[in-house]
Amino acid sequence: MKKYGYSILLIALSFIICSYAPQAKEGDTVKPEQEGVITKEIQHVMDQMISGINNFNADLVFKNIDQLNFAGFINEGTILNYISAYSAIKDFYSQIKNVQNEISEKNYVVLSGNSALFSCKFKEEITFLNNEVGNFEGAMSCVLIKTNDEWKVIQIHQSVVQGNN
Repeated sequence: MKKYGYSILLIALSFIICSYAPQAKEGDTVKPEQEGVITKEIQHVMDQMISGINNFNADLVFKNIDQLNFAGFINEGTILNYISAYSAIKDFYSQIKNVQNEISEKNYVVLSGNSALFSCKFKEEITFLNNEVGNFEGAMSCVLIKTNDEWKVIQIHQSVVQGNN
């Protein structure tokens, strides 16, 4: 797997295309106190995912991705299924010595009692085992749904600008 053009977030999450999203029903409004609770739940899910990225832990990254609605992961022009994507991430993480990640402008938007959005900006410096360094920055957004009392990521979009590679 080439390291050029990759962001840890891009590798971990790239494109997960959803085929299902619950529809809000008419009158399905979220009360302010519910919005606060939902926002904290989403923060927890995204903090776990970001922790997995920062610690090269593919299990933690993929823990909150909805495997049933995972349509594919694009890797160098090839669409991988969930299991192949997970294996590719683990392989990529084995090539990394260190990462410094700065996440900013985190935004959480509650759409309904069972759907929400997350977005942020990021800057990161990746040091590979061969001591080459890559700098990346960009933005990420995620769509989350709540099924069986669990929040899961069903779609992720990233725009990455490669730095010094």
